[in-house]
Amino acid sequence: MALREKISSFAVGAASKANSLAVEAAAKANLAIENSKLNLKIGNEEKKIDTFTVSIGELILDKLDGGETFDDEIMALYSSIQASRETITNARAAIEANNRQAESAHLCAACGAPLAENAKYCGTCGAEVEQPEAETVEAQPAAPTCPHCGGPADRTAPLPRRHNPVDLPHPKRSAPPPAAPMPWG
Repeated sequence: MALREKISSFAVGAASKANSLAVEAAAKANLAIENSKLNLKIGNEEKKIDTFTVSIGELILDKLDGGETFDDEIMALYSSIQASRETITNARAAIEANNRQAESAHLCAACGAPLAENAKYCGTCGAEVEQPEAETVEAQPAAPTCPHCGGPADRTAPLPRRHNPVDLPHPKRSAPPPAAPMPWG
């Protein structure tokens, strides 16, 4: 009996240890879930603070643009904003000028310098300028013609129930020829 009691005692102890480990694991899992929820809440609140900070900055910037003044630190930052705005304005103007020049000027293929209209040689590098070829106009397809006489075909006239080229209206004929008698009829 002593062996049975020892095995039973060992089994009870192992079950108790397993139970306490399961309880501890569940507690750690619940703690991790709770911490994840709190971290999500913190992240959402930090996003709100960022949004409010941008809104405050926009309000102050609007007041600065309106002529109000603030302490020296804010005014130094505002002068940096103004310098950046001026740089952006100048860059946009340069882009517009480049686009206008590209639209109106032909450039030398060798050096990229602008060419005078109808120039045969580049005034900067002396390279010969290829003259653009005149645009060719594609020939329009010919008007449909009658396959029998070569005259203009009238494609707008309705076709008879059975298509017979003799029955089609034709500008060179005044009336269709008489129908040949049918042998059965």
